[in-house]
Amino acid sequence: MPASDARRAMLDNLIDHAGLFPPARLAMAEAVADYQQSEQGQFGWILGRFICPASRLQELLTLPTVPGRLSILVDDAGGEAARWPEQVDATLARAVDLVAERSEVEAVEVRAPVEDPDRRSAIAAVGRLQPAMVAVYIEVPIDDDLPHWLEAIEQVPLAGAKVRTGGLAAEAFPSVEQLGRFIDACRRRSVPFKATAGLHHPFRHRDPATGFVHHGFVNLFLAALLAARHDLDQAVITEILADEDARHFTLGRDELRWRELAVEAGPALTARHFLARSYGSCSFAEPTEDLARMGVLPVGEPA
Repeated sequence: MPASDARRAMLDNLIDHAGLFPPARLAMAEAVADYQQSEQGQFGWILGRFICPASRLQELLTLPTVPGRLSILVDDAGGEAARWPEQVDATLARAVDLVAERSEVEAVEVRAPVEDPDRRSAIAAVGRLQPAMVAVYIEVPIDDDLPHWLEAIEQVPLAGAKVRTGGLAAEAFPSVEQLGRFIDACRRRSVPFKATAGLHHPFRHRDPATGFVHHGFVNLFLAALLAARHDLDQAVITEILADEDARHFTLGRDELRWRELAVEAGPALTARHFLARSYGSCSFAEPTEDLARMGVLPVGEPA
């Protein structure tokens, strides 16, 4: 990636493929085929990992070819908080063993046991994963307990937070204030994050089919990059998240800009590494086609 191109700094490996999940709900073979086609396409450099639930890895491995980069979603780690670390560990151990010869597990995603009052189970579970050098993203609620979760996650190498930005019901969408609070708290705690759900299009908008107001992935990631570059407070981050006017955003070779605030390629790349990592989307075509219509893509080949 050339350090001089701010668009590549923002978009490289940004979108993890979540085609198995709603609303797409692709069949396994169809999802893998879509991933592989996207990976080989013009915008393959934007594609990240293939997200697969641990419970469906056996099904994945029946296919002739499998994605080379996996993020495993631990989907059976429910139950009592006291047993959560052991359940996560056992699930991941089985998953890594299953795919060891055909793919690489680069990340693990798991929902935190929200009934755990002291977050010790989260620390114990992700701590045991460190020998495997696997990034772990723990989905946490955006509530009054958020600082305590992030404090726990911050203590574990290779661990990050995961935030849910949408879903199939209106209540699954956090407000811009909640999301701004999350980004601000992660930045202040130096906790990297990934996002999931609802981020199919660049800018905040209302879905005419459902009436739900969706967050935009450009709003979200540019807000995080600008916050890191300019030490923005939560109020400004929230303002960027809430902006539905595409004319206020510029994604160019030399810089990424919202109104008068700009970030260049170098600081953007640093913020991607240390703060705003990626997001999961059940569609890769929708976000990349939108960027192409905007004239942001295609971007020249890296030098």
